[in-house]
Amino acid sequence: MKQLVLKDVCKKYPNQLNYALDHINLIVEKGEFVAVMGRSGSGKTTLLNVTSIIDKIDSGNIYCADKEISTFSDKEATNFRKNDIGFVFQDYMLLDSLTIRENISVALSLKNVDSSKIDDLINSYAKRFNLYEQLKKYPYQLSGGQRQRVSIIRAIIKEPEIIFADEPTGALDLKSSEGTMGILSEINKTEKVTILMVTHDVLSASYADRVILLKDGKLHMEIDKKDCGESFYDVISQALSDRGE
Repeated sequence: MKQLVLKDVCKKYPNQLNYALDHINLIVEKGEFVAVMGRSGSGKTTLLNVTSIIDKIDSGNIYCADKEISTFSDKEATNFRKNDIGFVFQDYMLLDSLTIRENISVALSLKNVDSSKIDDLINSYAKRFNLYEQLKKYPYQLSGGQRQRVSIIRAIIKEPEIIFADEPTGALDLKSSEGTMGILSEINKTEKVTILMVTHDVLSASYADRVILLKDGKLHMEIDKKDCGESFYDVISQALSDRGE
């Protein structure tokens, strides 16, 4: 079943000569984990922004589960982001003035989850990802890896159709990066949640089912794990090396 479909999608920003996205055609299947790679300026973040309808496209069509989300009004787009998708960012996007429990509960409150269920849900996920003892603390009291786990819980706890991850390991050391990617991979497999992730990191990309390489706003290459097996990491590295990245 198709989760995301992009048909001939174009996006150009004011005062730029070239398209940020130049006639992109892409299908992401339900439950698939897709990593998007490319140099800075290749269109990675723009692709993430238009598929999560943070930004509008100039032409083409974007569908999510057969709904043409690229034609949504501002109110429909807000409701879609609030109810149907989750975000994981490089800088965590946690509120420093709130405890970890409160940071997670915001996502559920916005979705109007019954207050009597919120604590039970948070406790369950916090125990699952070894954060239960941190719930009363504030973000500054946690390590980078712990903060990223909080942001993942906040994204997954509202049971989204898709998680959009923007450089989720960009601010982490190797051990924390591996832990974060292990959690995202587990969520993808056990919860069957579709993940679209932007990354510069080959190790992070190797956790995906498929890697999309962008160049100058165009879809340059696709690398499928099924075709590579255990050499997936090496194939991604070689593809980037061949392009001088």
